[in-house]
Amino acid sequence: MRIDPFQYYPQRGVVTTLSGNYQAKVNLPEARFETTLADSCVYLPAEGVEVLVIFINGDLNRPVITNRFPMPEEEGGPLVELAGSGAAVARVGDAVQVNIQTGQGTITSGSSKVTSG
Repeated sequence: MRIDPFQYYPQRGVVTTLSGNYQAKVNLPEARFETTLADSCVYLPAEGVEVLVIFINGDLNRPVITNRFPMPEEEGGPLVELAGSGAAVARVGDAVQVNIQTGQGTITSGSSKVTSG
């Protein structure tokens, strides 16, 4: 197999196989290559999700999934809505807890006098 230098750069690919331990195989169409099990930096995306893969020190045997691309059916806009209907507003420096699965956020510190609406 001939390896072109561009394969060492970040690549856009599609998750093909999931494994435990936050790892997945990714098909890289432009490079005509499927990775070994790639570690995921944040979470393990589902099969079929388009992701960005980098290679540690340019080594094709050390892939890492760093991010995912939005799917066409996903609605744009903020993933976390903290203010609305007169609710409290988070300001710079306020602590906020966010549930990654649901995208719901809760302001845990800050002024209760600042509201929206």
